[in-house]
Amino acid sequence: MARFRLEKPAATDKTALFSIHELLFKEQITQVWGWDDAWQRANFDEEWERVETLAIHDATGLAGYLQTERHPDHIYVLNLALLPGSQGCGIGGEVMGILKDEARKLGTSLRLSVFLTNERALAFYLRHGFRVEESTATSRKLVWPA
Repeated sequence: MARFRLEKPAATDKTALFSIHELLFKEQITQVWGWDDAWQRANFDEEWERVETLAIHDATGLAGYLQTERHPDHIYVLNLALLPGSQGCGIGGEVMGILKDEARKLGTSLRLSVFLTNERALAFYLRHGFRVEESTATSRKLVWPA
């Protein structure tokens, strides 16, 4: 039996996924730009409509979500978000493996951004073969070449 599954979330899951977003990213966003609840909710709703969002379920239930956007020359990972109880057990690495396999098949790269304040996420992506392509005032832009 798989340790987790990725699936298209039901519309009713959006509130729970936003709660995960808030739990995991509010502190980072507050440090970088300041948290504006109305803007965050509107942005989450816009991304929900625009990008592919998959719910991540593990033995505990809803464990997080993955948001990706396909471009002609890369796959952009908007968010790989796992609840604290589901972190550090290999799920994130397996999800990255799935994304890398897709990128290899397409002959393209993976791209993403990490807040400068999120050293743990940066270390995770560097362990998985990403390299820092650019640093801005708020984030590091990373790439995993095909």
